[in-house]
Amino acid sequence: MASRVEEHFPAHFQEYIQHDLKAGERDIADVRTDHGLVLEFQHSHLDEKERAAREQYYGNMIWIVDGTRLQRDYPRFLKGKDGFRSGGIPGHFLLPFT
Repeated sequence: MASRVEEHFPAHFQEYIQHDLKAGERDIADVRTDHGLVLEFQHSHLDEKERAAREQYYGNMIWIVDGTRLQRDYPRFLKGKDGFRSGGIPGHFLLPFT
């Protein structure tokens, strides 16, 4: 069984549950560090509204996107990379959301 990337972080960082008492919502971050940085590992399509909602909810966060889950994912990912900056490693890209 392949290990999940999240498991390379201390257990208390993994699947961190946060509650928004005002909205009555609960969300589970893949990884949340002691400094409040949230890492979300995305392996499948995510609706733009859901992405924006998570970014607003967490604030200080980084998306790690797997563009290789399906054979067609990486070519489709590359088609939309015009605004990406090189991450310094082949196949790694940076994209700021505004």
